[in-house]
Amino acid sequence: MTEPVITGRCSTEKAEILARLQSYRKEHGLGCLADVAKAAGRGITDDTLRGVLHGDVTLDIKGWRQIGKALDRLTAAGEDNGG
Repeated sequence: MTEPVITGRCSTEKAEILARLQSYRKEHGLGCLADVAKAAGRGITDDTLRGVLHGDVTLDIKGWRQIGKALDRLTAAGEDNGG
């Protein structure tokens, strides 16, 4: 597995979203990427997310922001359900 390297425009924002995704996966387990992909919507699959985590897939900022918004929705839903 290659450690993801984030460079270019908005690299700080991308790195923050990657850290959130890594944390979410660690907390929710291997099967959670399908939920994140579903929440992210069009163009983001669990395979895409796995590739991002492994450093094999490059996304533009729009894709990163989709992931960030999906994590926002999922974590807000988890808080509403007591966890």
